[in-house]
Amino acid sequence: MLPNTDQQRRILEVASFLNNPSQSLTDALVLAGGGDKKTWTKGASERSILFTGSQGVGKSAAIPFIVETLFGLKKSGSKQHLKIMVFAPGDENRIEIHGRIRAMNPLHTVTVHPLEKVGSIAEARDADLVIIDEAHVIDKKRLGQFREALKKNGVTPALYLGDHNQVSSLDDPESVLPAQHAMLRTLPLTVSFRHGDVESITTLDLLEPMAYQNIYQQKEGVI
Repeated sequence: MLPNTDQQRRILEVASFLNNPSQSLTDALVLAGGGDKKTWTKGASERSILFTGSQGVGKSAAIPFIVETLFGLKKSGSKQHLKIMVFAPGDENRIEIHGRIRAMNPLHTVTVHPLEKVGSIAEARDADLVIIDEAHVIDKKRLGQFREALKKNGVTPALYLGDHNQVSSLDDPESVLPAQHAMLRTLPLTVSFRHGDVESITTLDLLEPMAYQNIYQQKEGVI
């Protein structure tokens, strides 16, 4: 399914950032589109953008379009494909992203890695992009490892994807999308690739934090 106009704008904003981490072009695009400056500029993780949205809005479906837009921005006589590293907590997630990217452009080199192999980023200075899926389940320690690996790398940009307001842990309340507070830039996707029922997505956004709060009240014996 092809993205609609709003999704195309979001894809261009993300790809523009990944192509130009100095941020001048992307800042202009986001703020011109009504983006919130405080949200957009919060955090300090180098060359990283967090692409958030509720379950079902199509973050994974957006990945190959972001990659191809980035490829178009980078493309030159000698640049015939991108080298991409994919990190995710499960084999299924890694394989899905690999498949989506390669299905759109089989020339790209896509390698998949478990989260614990984060250290490999530091030496992969020839990589064009690092993708970290399911960012909402990454704890603070692992997030710090990604931050340090990217800092040592010094070149490659990173795209984090995560479900905001999702209950990702029943043990540590702070592990619910900790990356939200540490990324250099935060950009939400609110219009679904899969369906146009924005009202249902908005309702889900309201219900998820309520459910999350109730779980902790039950565990603490409040209710």
